[in-house]
Amino acid sequence: MPKRLKNFMNITVLVSVTIGLVFSYTALSQRFVTPVMAGTSEKLPEGHDFATAVLGDPWDMAEFSDISQYLNRSGQANYLENIRVQDGVFSANAAGNDSAEFHPLFAGYNTALPVGKIGKNYPIDSSKYHCLYVAAKVDSGAPVNGVPDQMVIYWFADDRFNGGTWGLTLPGIWLYPEAGSGTPSPSWKLFHLDLASADEYQTHWKDQSQWQGLRIDPTMQKTGFSVDWVRLTDCSPVVKKLTWNGSGSVSIYIRPEGTSRDILVESGVGGNSYNLDAQGIAAGTYTYFVKQNSQTLASGSFEITKSPVAQFTSPAPSEGWDYATQTGNAWDFSDTSDISSVKNASWRINNGVLDLVTQSGVDPEIHLNVPVGFQSRDYRYLSFRMYTDYPIQNVPNGMVARLIWTIPSLTGKTGYECHLVSQDIPFDVGWHTYTVDLFDAFQGSVEQTSPSGPPHCPSLPTNWLSTSPVIGLRFDPNENILGVPLHQQIDWIRLTKEASVSKGGLFPVQIALDRSPDELKNVNFFYTTNPNLPTQNLAVTIPGSSTTQSSGSGSALSSIEANFRLYLPLSVSRYYTLNFQPITNGVNFAWDTSSVAPGEYYICALVEDDFNQATYCSTSPVQVAAP
Repeated sequence: MPKRLKNFMNITVLVSVTIGLVFSYTALSQRFVTPVMAGTSEKLPEGHDFATAVLGDPWDMAEFSDISQYLNRSGQANYLENIRVQDGVFSANAAGNDSAEFHPLFAGYNTALPVGKIGKNYPIDSSKYHCLYVAAKVDSGAPVNGVPDQMVIYWFADDRFNGGTWGLTLPGIWLYPEAGSGTPSPSWKLFHLDLASADEYQTHWKDQSQWQGLRIDPTMQKTGFSVDWVRLTDCSPVVKKLTWNGSGSVSIYIRPEGTSRDILVESGVGGNSYNLDAQGIAAGTYTYFVKQNSQTLASGSFEITKSPVAQFTSPAPSEGWDYATQTGNAWDFSDTSDISSVKNASWRINNGVLDLVTQSGVDPEIHLNVPVGFQSRDYRYLSFRMYTDYPIQNVPNGMVARLIWTIPSLTGKTGYECHLVSQDIPFDVGWHTYTVDLFDAFQGSVEQTSPSGPPHCPSLPTNWLSTSPVIGLRFDPNENILGVPLHQQIDWIRLTKEASVSKGGLFPVQIALDRSPDELKNVNFFYTTNPNLPTQNLAVTIPGSSTTQSSGSGSALSSIEANFRLYLPLSVSRYYTLNFQPITNGVNFAWDTSSVAPGEYYICALVEDDFNQATYCSTSPVQVAAP
């Protein structure tokens, strides 16, 4: 066929239907902004950062995925060499002048499906986020053609990049202006630029409500560079006041704990005090230094407390009613019965993973076990967790997957079944979970059919929703034309229904946290028709139903929600058994939909500790159906 490129924890809840049922929630606190002392290290809240708050994953260079997408133009150019992400630092060498670039937020591929943490799914609100901070060291040399080295920032409205609406800083951030026309002494610096007020070319940052792509060119020279973190904040200051004795100008440095990197924050500071704005500093513990030449006038430590991060595990596209699980054999690759065959690849099942190697120029095929046919309209999300072993992402040379589904021939003849091919599903290197919304007009569309049309198959265009029943499923994990074998592992594949509940029923909401729930002050849940308005409606639960799961446990431990008051008289009782996954550091919430109008809603959680407050929403909605 030619182509382009389980366990569940049961919680039984008794609901008492009353004439007057009143819930009293703890009021939402204001964000804590006043630092407190803890031992010798002062604690500060983390500034409100786009990657942390929206992606749930700060650009702290802790993982290759912070910068991995579209490196070297997705393997089609030799712009960066010696690329590494190690010990929290991203480093590389520019292969030539004006060639260094990386995308903290990649907009997406124009002709492929929008999967993963890309700008099409998570655009930047330009009116909210516009203060950019980059902690970096660039090994700049003397000016080239009389122009000192600089860092240039680009932004893109969509996946057309500079074929659509875009802009850039012009000039960029001068890296070592103190060197003048001479050769600088490269050092670590915290570079800062307000994109809303910078000198810019093409489209101004403020002229577009959203941006789907953010690119940083760290140097214009053929040289090396290192990046500790990138932050794009809402420009709200987080102030730590520094004081010292002495006279004359000083320089302010910070050193991340466990490193020898002294990062220059500001030079030429006069007086005897300085308001260090910590919004542009990544979460962690630091030592600060006030230096006058080589003399340290003052030093101390402070901690920027990491904002809590929550991820919805229910509702979630990959969770819920899964086709393979419900037919008795989940595609979890626990044994070979999950598949009917694998073609054009060497493979084995090992420790719950399908491990396969594909030679270049051959399209692999994984034919999944489909014991009974089903209606396509009953299943909305295709999700899979996959690992790819390769230096960098290379989509044009075959780092795309596809779903191929089979429907009966229009003529009813056996052997003439129709095979429908999805659009490209681009993937990155390393482990990632990908989800395709098959109900979406583009994500569920068919690129081609085999045979190509009548009398046996429908004519293009067609889509997932209009091609029932489905009697077979095939997953192609790559279209390798890299010139070398490609090694991949697949943990699981799921085909799930959209989450739903009948009005008046309870829906099991669950979030996974990056810390123990005991470290939080409040967790409040909401439902909304628009994730951009996350606190549209307060979600209510029933007494005693909300629980936490602590580290290493996986069992319900204690109530986390605020106090409840129940007024008599009581009447009829209802019983519900809700299924929650046993996860580490989870919060379970039984959403009572009795007062919710039928419709489609996203669930949002406002989580708060002693220093920070953050709001996260589910990536997939819940359908509340009329009773």
